[in-house]
Amino acid sequence: MLATSLQQSVPETPLPPTPFLNRCLHIFTTRLWPILPIVHLPTLSNAKTNPLLLLSICSLGALADGSDYALQKAEQLYVGVQKAILALWSSKHVVEELALAVAQAATIGQTYALLSGQAGGLETAQAFHGTLCNSFRNFWRQRTEGGPSSMSDWERWCRNDTFARLYNAMYIHNAELFVMFNHYGPIRSHPDEVLVASRDDLYLAQNPSVWESMCNERGVSHVDSLAEQNAPGSAFSFCAALSTLITEIAHARADPMEGFSRDKMSRLQHQLVRQVERSAQLVHEESSKRLAVELLWHSCFLLLYSDINRLELMCGHGKSLDAEYIDQWTNSGDAKRSVAHALRISQLVSDIRIGDVPAMHVPRALWHAGIILAVYSSLPLLGVVPGLIPAPQLYEEFEVAIRIGVCSEKDWLSMSSENTIKDCRGVAFSISSTLRHLGPWRTAARFAETLDRILISLEDE
Repeated sequence: MLATSLQQSVPETPLPPTPFLNRCLHIFTTRLWPILPIVHLPTLSNAKTNPLLLLSICSLGALADGSDYALQKAEQLYVGVQKAILALWSSKHVVEELALAVAQAATIGQTYALLSGQAGGLETAQAFHGTLCNSFRNFWRQRTEGGPSSMSDWERWCRNDTFARLYNAMYIHNAELFVMFNHYGPIRSHPDEVLVASRDDLYLAQNPSVWESMCNERGVSHVDSLAEQNAPGSAFSFCAALSTLITEIAHARADPMEGFSRDKMSRLQHQLVRQVERSAQLVHEESSKRLAVELLWHSCFLLLYSDINRLELMCGHGKSLDAEYIDQWTNSGDAKRSVAHALRISQLVSDIRIGDVPAMHVPRALWHAGIILAVYSSLPLLGVVPGLIPAPQLYEEFEVAIRIGVCSEKDWLSMSSENTIKDCRGVAFSISSTLRHLGPWRTAARFAETLDRILISLEDE
């Protein structure tokens, strides 16, 4: 029944056996959902869910499976779903009752493209992102109409919260694509403008009575509320808020007209500190889960204090490519600050268990941390003298992190003991090894291969 219904939706795609599809669905609902919580699991069923959404879920589940057979089927499913979605968009057949499911399928497809490690997939994601963003805006306008009159309060609330989560995913994809391709994303926003979805446990309430009871306990006053009052909301929404700041940092670095002054850097630093102060409870609660929000927060500072694109170019072409920037970066103190955050990222990733599937920003954040540590440890070889790094000063963001309990004094002391130039090189090699074994995402292995080449080439200079 499942395979037959899916085949009707994408007739040109030969579907895998039903047991394999069911396994992929299970992988998504149990292992992948925490890092992409945009599907309402209590109402997800093979019989009632849109076939394109089911196929898209299966493609990401197959990618996470990681076997050669699963990877082959994952690509086939992804391509088939993409063709079907593009056909729907071009023919303007995305009617209101299908819009939400198609948007979910497209968002999962974008995630697949970003994590598959295939250059063609990244180019497709980049090309489709602008269209998807415009569609999200239209979908959100539809959301304000309240949905079909036949919907119950619970169904309408779940639909609204799903829209908010899709909007969160749009901001996250926007930032990741911007950083990867080093040019403008189609949307910019302030973190306070990000729609805050409700906490996951409320979103996953199994039925209307459980949902209503939880709403009453938490003070949700009406069915259109998204985040609960006086509660931190979804960790996924916090990731979206941080992603808007990543986009702003990237815009400031990429736009010669806008410039990246020290004042601009200071304002962005203040916003990042403010975000973690406001969301301290959420960061504490999420620390045992899989979105790695603290790691994402530290990765923002890597982009703030270092021009990663220039450092990458230097790794490929030598210091002479941009000697002025390397000297400026080294002597400004930003390099030492970047190293502190890179070392903290290395600490945090060590807490990820082998069976966990990391969030999509984790490979990219590790890659940036590895680049910074590799370049910093190679500066004496390139004729630059950065000076030995004693125990780093307690920078403002680390002061705040320690004060609110996000980072401990013990963590700081451990970082302080690993921040010599020699140690930085060792941590960079360790990061490369971690990337090679970081869950199922193929993009992590690609980053590891490149970081290995960079470390070896810098040693040979």
